[in-house]
Amino acid sequence: MLSAESFRPDAADSLTGKDVYNYAGQHAGTKVLHRFITNLAVGELPKAKLKIFFASMTAFVRHITPGIPALASRLTDELYEELP
Repeated sequence: MLSAESFRPDAADSLTGKDVYNYAGQHAGTKVLHRFITNLAVGELPKAKLKIFFASMTAFVRHITPGIPALASRLTDELYEELP
């Protein structure tokens, strides 16, 4: 099982895309995201919650580093043939 220690720069070379994918699936943030998606699918968000949602997304986009899309692209390319 992976841990945060597995992502140290000196250990990162031994990680595969599948390792990272599996670790991300177990992360607490992924569980919160799934709960959010479930709540969003139930119906429309009230205006106040929509403002919070869009403000959060805006803050995220402003602070995203170029490495995140690069990592996502690498993982996508590596996992594309393995996932249904």
